[in-house]
Amino acid sequence: MATVSAHVRFLVVAIVATMMVLGGADAATAAGGHPIGGPVHGDDLADEYVGTGGLILPGSVDASVRREVSSCLGCEWRVTSPCARSDLGAPLDRACAGVVRGCPGGSLRRTWFRAADGPWRETGLVCLRQGGLLTVRDARAAVLERLSRAVPALRPAAAPPRGVLPQLPTYFDTGMPRGEQVFTFMVAGHALAVHAQPRWSWTFGDGASMRTDDPGGSFPWGTVTHVYRVAGTFEVVCATMWTAEFWSDGLGPFPVPEGIRQEAAFPVVVGEGRAALVPGDRPPDIRPDVRGTMAHRPARPS
Repeated sequence: MATVSAHVRFLVVAIVATMMVLGGADAATAAGGHPIGGPVHGDDLADEYVGTGGLILPGSVDASVRREVSSCLGCEWRVTSPCARSDLGAPLDRACAGVVRGCPGGSLRRTWFRAADGPWRETGLVCLRQGGLLTVRDARAAVLERLSRAVPALRPAAAPPRGVLPQLPTYFDTGMPRGEQVFTFMVAGHALAVHAQPRWSWTFGDGASMRTDDPGGSFPWGTVTHVYRVAGTFEVVCATMWTAEFWSDGLGPFPVPEGIRQEAAFPVVVGEGRAALVPGDRPPDIRPDVRGTMAHRPARPS
């Protein structure tokens, strides 16, 4: 009987000690969510995830470890019960998993990482919500999909809209804001800060083209202009190429290599320029003076 009581006391003390160690993870940020298509596999029986490629860990993990794990695209990682390495055996492992606190609405899990068949290294505790993880590849795919719907629409136009004449500048405008645009997307419990930079290209339909960081504008403030030399109808094509990168809780930047392209076309009709006489005062007569220079002579009265 004394032996059984001692064993029970030992079990209770071990559980309490485990709770004290794991309770410090209250501030852990969610690393979970539903995978979008990366190499993540869930094992419900073992309550474990395994996968390959860069993994985005929450800000509660050491910054140098987060950078290493996210940048190692050929590495393996796994997620286990927080008590998976306990020396007290499987019964205590199950008891520990049932009493761990510090992750409201989710579950605390321990993460492991190894590179090129090296030894497994523990990277810390994470709070998983909604039963998933976020890989770098999944994050890129989510950012690309959401950014394609979030960037401003391309609405190119020319000024003047009618009556364009040859030998005079025509002003072009993309209808888009200038400079870098910043977005925040929630992906698998992570707030991803996305910075997107636009660049524009114009083809004016007469063989001329331009690439610029300027969105253009209407007369007289616009700086994207083109001079047509002859009359005619010209198809103008404007394209926007967005390049983007993102951060997760200070970790990054992660480039989005695919980019986003927008394109729109519209016609510009250039008319004929004609000279016309208009009523007005007759210009003064000009005659040479006695020294051979030109001098104004008053107009004769009508």
